[in-house]
Amino acid sequence: MAIVTIIGAGMMGSALAFPAKENGNTVRLVGTPLDRGIIDTCISSNKHPKLPLPFPVGIEFYQIDDVLTAINGADMIIGGVSSFGVDWFANEILPILPDGMRVLTVTKGLMDTEDGQLITYPALWQARLNQLKKTSRLTLLVVLVPVMNWYNMIRQR
Repeated sequence: MAIVTIIGAGMMGSALAFPAKENGNTVRLVGTPLDRGIIDTCISSNKHPKLPLPFPVGIEFYQIDDVLTAINGADMIIGGVSSFGVDWFANEILPILPDGMRVLTVTKGLMDTEDGQLITYPALWQARLNQLKKTSRLTLLVVLVPVMNWYNMIRQR
């Protein structure tokens, strides 16, 4: 199967680790600079501090300092950052990705440009990839409803 590196260990990024692992993939969950406490908890307990179930066995957890290790050999990157992390991901993560890496995002929203236009976050990231002359293509992964339905189901257990 694939090696999936998820960058962003908040609720959405962490929730995506479950189906990715349950479908036979190697999963690497990387915290942002704001996720240090979350990753520490995941490492020590195999559990996200806000999710009711432990992670499936075998998920690998990484602090942001080890992002290059987590990216090495990955088949795809999933950007699971919130809208507050969009610029950080564009400026810190996209430049270090290998050329041609598949990048998926669950981050949704709009950004106001200097000339008054609105662009989606995925369009912003694709423009950054183009600026970096990377052949990577960005795909918006629309999983909000299924992941949140799954999350609500496990909360009721």
